[in-house]
Amino acid sequence: LINALNEKNLKAARDQNPLTKLPGNRAVTEYIETALNSGGEYIFAYIDLDNFKPFNDKFGFRQGDRAIMLFADTIKRELSLYKPFIGHIGGDDFFVGYKFEKGEYGEFQSALKKALIKFAQNAESFYSKEDRKSGYITAKDRFGTSRDFPLLSASCACVTAQPEKNRLSADDIVYESAELKKEAKSSPEKFAFKRL
Repeated sequence: LINALNEKNLKAARDQNPLTKLPGNRAVTEYIETALNSGGEYIFAYIDLDNFKPFNDKFGFRQGDRAIMLFADTIKRELSLYKPFIGHIGGDDFFVGYKFEKGEYGEFQSALKKALIKFAQNAESFYSKEDRKSGYITAKDRFGTSRDFPLLSASCACVTAQPEKNRLSADDIVYESAELKKEAKSSPEKFAFKRL
């Protein structure tokens, strides 16, 4: 029994993100697969920090790590009432999974949106007064051209699934989330959702 418990703990530790201590890719995939086979309605949210690369390039990886930790702490705090599964896929990508009861769908979406707003507000502390006033920083893009980038924020692609009604796989959820992320990034709320 002790050996089995130790093995389980070692497996969890190996998959844990070293920075945030949140479950990583394998645990996220296992969560989705288990959810899809268990019945009930689930929310699967894929969250990505916007303009993280230029921020990280301009201010350095230590500030980048602080921004990622700020987001992890914000999402945990804002969603603590629901006790969802929260994973750190890697870099600036996060995952939230939640099985909701009747009447909770709108509440949980509101809590997710509030977490995005709180993060953007708190992330302003990383910038100078001038940057906050202008609402952007100047940094080089991936082609080496200097341009203006908005301050840090986060976008959420939220897929809701009823596994008993649709035969879905973890790959379906990941694909739909990736497609929806483009819509979320261009939305004023930084939020997009779809029912499967």
